[in-house]
Amino acid sequence: MTRPPRKLSRNEQQRETRAALVSAALRLFARHGFDGTSIQAIAREAGFTRGAFYAHFTSKHEILGAAITERDALDRQRLRARIGAGTVARAAIADWIADAQHADLPFVALRLELVRNSLHATGLAQMLRDNQQAEVAGIAELLQQVARDLPLRPGITAPLAAQVISSFLDGVAIHALIDRTVDIRALWDALLVALTGDDGPPPPACDGAGVTGTGGQGNPP
Repeated sequence: MTRPPRKLSRNEQQRETRAALVSAALRLFARHGFDGTSIQAIAREAGFTRGAFYAHFTSKHEILGAAITERDALDRQRLRARIGAGTVARAAIADWIADAQHADLPFVALRLELVRNSLHATGLAQMLRDNQQAEVAGIAELLQQVARDLPLRPGITAPLAAQVISSFLDGVAIHALIDRTVDIRALWDALLVALTGDDGPPPPACDGAGVTGTGGQGNPP
């Protein structure tokens, strides 16, 4: 006999409702733009009422800020998982940085919309600062986790390097929005040299048998 599905607790229902509202908001923002999307439309898209929206968020700005915060946290969580699974830290972080070049362009544009509106909304500006601080703290924690593989230059602390990387990521996202051909990985490699003084692992050594023009005897003395 098939067991009936487990009834969700109140907290689980609230989490699911909140997640559905965030997903609906992002879909509509991408489709109609931030200004072209109403709270009523978000609630309807998610299958709820305006009351359900206001039970979780006070404004469109707040739901967009929540979406950005959650997405950033998920990105960092995925990076930690890759490193925890054995991927070399240098390669994992380089891939993470390079992903910014292929970021969801409408989402990047929404970030800029949020920043623009924060110039006139104190609460929104504080939310963005909180998100920025959380991102920097998360990157700093990650740098401390991989310190053996990516030691920083003397005098450069993990929090300072995290601020630099966070600013770099913001700039990369905007740059990629304007020019999709920019080589993000090359820019990251240059920044990594500045932060660590290490330009990466040396190329594999070539033994004498692999050197041409020497009769297979290796390099002459």
